[in-house]
Amino acid sequence: MAAVADRRPDFELQVSHVAPSPSGLAELIAAARRGGEFDLVAGVPGTQLSRLAREGLVLALNAWLGGLDLLPAMERLGQHHQARIGLPLSGYPVYGFINPQAFERAAVTEPGATYQEWLDTARRLTDRERFSYGWGVVADVPEIETVATSAGGRFWTGAQVAPSAGWQWYADLIHREAVSPPPYAWDGLLGAHHALVEGRIAMTIRSAWLLDELPNGGPWQLVPLPAWGDHRRAAPVAADYVAVAHDAENVEAAVDVASLLATEAWPARGARGLPAWRPALEQFAETTGISMENLTEAADDWRRPSLEVPGAEIARSRILPAIDDVMSAGQPVEARMTALAEELQALDESGVG
Repeated sequence: MAAVADRRPDFELQVSHVAPSPSGLAELIAAARRGGEFDLVAGVPGTQLSRLAREGLVLALNAWLGGLDLLPAMERLGQHHQARIGLPLSGYPVYGFINPQAFERAAVTEPGATYQEWLDTARRLTDRERFSYGWGVVADVPEIETVATSAGGRFWTGAQVAPSAGWQWYADLIHREAVSPPPYAWDGLLGAHHALVEGRIAMTIRSAWLLDELPNGGPWQLVPLPAWGDHRRAAPVAADYVAVAHDAENVEAAVDVASLLATEAWPARGARGLPAWRPALEQFAETTGISMENLTEAADDWRRPSLEVPGAEIARSRILPAIDDVMSAGQPVEARMTALAEELQALDESGVG
């Protein structure tokens, strides 16, 4: 990478790729335990970063870093128990999206500030004869966690899923309120951008992955995430990081390169997600036509996803079928979570992951 070579000619940069999967994580951990194979890792997701931190394989950077021009809300995501173990490269906050044309057709000006107001609006926007819905409920972890934890509950306690009224309320938008198509009737995971732009859904809460897919200029726009009464909102942000190995041969050089990768050398060609480096974020805002104010509207509520814990890959593989049972098949959250909690507790006690 030219930026690294120009600034640190004493630092030999050799790039090797590790898959963001359990097997890739095992490979990375094995190399770190052998020692001396790398000084830093870049592009590592938060789940893997937390595992590396638990194993003591990454360096706490608190004493090495001064001020960097990173978005503070994003920078905080790389702190675990007061230790600054990773510098964020980019992330995917959860946002509120609407189709303004659908709102105009229904003579609705805005979705509202609370979840109840969003529901009332969704009822007005739903026209099942035209196969258009007021809300596109996405049956995935970031969106469920946003709704559930904003209601004062917790999605993940470390050993089990903790159901809350927020999650059940979210599923009821499909099965009781009928203001959202069921998951089997639309592709909310990979096709939400098509449904939003075409007006088949009028609004949705979705990971910022959608920003990589939506066309610039509309017809869509960001709106503030709703809240539950007096509860503080929660907006999980899945981010990728650069971290320094615990046994880096030249810590000063490794930290300097890590800082460079997180700032001046970012974004890399083909990079996706919301940049953490402020100049890159400003360029992102200009390119997409979204104001910085809208991009960071919920920044005070950004948080690391609750599944960013060691062993999360295995837990997630158990949670996703449960989500499908609740969101697609309409099983009650409480009943489905009881069985899942027992399964996850057994996994936790066995030390798997």
